[in-house]
Amino acid sequence: DPWRHPEKALERRDVVLSVLKKRNIITQTAYEQYSARPLGVIKRGSMNYSKTPAFMGVLKKEIASKKEFGPDFLSGNGIKIFTSLDPQSQKAAENAVEKELSAIERETGRKGLEAAMVVSSWRTAEVSAVVGSRTPQYAGFNRVLEGRRQVGSIIKPFVYLTAFHNGIHLGTMVNDVPISIRLSNGKLWQPKNDDKQTHGLIPTYVAMARSMNIPTVKIGMRVGLNNVRQTLMNVGLEDNRIPNYPSLFLGTIELTPFEVAQIYSSLATDGAYKDLTTLRTVVKDGKVVYERSNSRLETTIDPRDSYLTLYVMMQATKIGTGRRIGRLFPNVNIATKTGTTNDNRDSWTVGIDSDQVVATWVGFDDNKSTGLFGASGAMRVYGRFLTERGVNSLELNKPDGIKFVNFNQEGNIVSDECLIPNLNYLPARIDKIRYVKTDCAFSVGSEYTPVPFSPLSN
Repeated sequence: DPWRHPEKALERRDVVLSVLKKRNIITQTAYEQYSARPLGVIKRGSMNYSKTPAFMGVLKKEIASKKEFGPDFLSGNGIKIFTSLDPQSQKAAENAVEKELSAIERETGRKGLEAAMVVSSWRTAEVSAVVGSRTPQYAGFNRVLEGRRQVGSIIKPFVYLTAFHNGIHLGTMVNDVPISIRLSNGKLWQPKNDDKQTHGLIPTYVAMARSMNIPTVKIGMRVGLNNVRQTLMNVGLEDNRIPNYPSLFLGTIELTPFEVAQIYSSLATDGAYKDLTTLRTVVKDGKVVYERSNSRLETTIDPRDSYLTLYVMMQATKIGTGRRIGRLFPNVNIATKTGTTNDNRDSWTVGIDSDQVVATWVGFDDNKSTGLFGASGAMRVYGRFLTERGVNSLELNKPDGIKFVNFNQEGNIVSDECLIPNLNYLPARIDKIRYVKTDCAFSVGSEYTPVPFSPLSN
């Protein structure tokens, strides 16, 4: 018992770590990192019902929605509820929100920022921690469930997920030049990149990693708005919640932090889990009246497409919008995505490591500009959470049908024997590749789209 015998618990913890190191299950670096940590035991009573109102709000809503219980179930007596709350994750999330918002306010002079964070295990779809306010014990407005806001670039991975399913590869070239789209009302929509610049031909994986708007819209239009909407339904969103106009590609859809966490948990499990849960077991009058099944649903996403999407999200942590996290944890794989809405009203970040999906929002309740991007607001909160809680490297399991190949600067796959400089070694869906040998290079196409990505260049 680490409360009664902290010294013995610490000693035993170190013995286990030593055995893991000797058996080469963990590295010397990991051994030193973990053995240097304190136990981090949460004080008794610090995570009771009244001190975690946001988590309890999610729990109440879930119980009320289940046919096994009904809306009046909690008014009964003799009920014991066993939840998925992880006290250490909860404490780390609370500290990250409180401390980092205060630091941002000191630096920017903007007061009154709010935040929400949802931490879940993507392996089990269980909610580990919920913070609905910068004052965690505040039992009022729960932004995790009620704070529906535009998500900005948080939606883009699902556009690219759709693209990978429809024949576009990570090395496919897309021309980042101005584009005009005539909407159903006759008006022209001319999306711009965040830096107000255009960059010419760039590989798809760079466009995604750097969250570029014009290439994302071109790719979204190429694969079709209806197909992107279907992808979002496959990860758990309802049809009537998804806009049916092209600005969807840039995140005009409004979601709560809980819904954002849910669709990314679904991405990490190929659609096997579309409903996050806080419930494990419910006992009433000594009898088990509910026990969560651990079985997964049938997947709704092709594992090859989700692999490619998560691969590029890891690249974003190295070369793109997630570089802040990459600098904090240079030797760890973490998949990240940031989001910023018009006039910097909302700052979003989602991160996925080996254990957890963390969705974070930062903004003002009155919807005024924060002056923050996803990387300078919500990502800072996420980074502090990881620093306190710890992070385990995300190791992607390459599914059958994925092969690493060499792409040249034209977006063509070239033979391994070709001595061509500046090749990108990237994963690709081999079933979508059609090879036509030309000297040393292979021109690449598919039944869906040619390469280079020229049809939308103007």
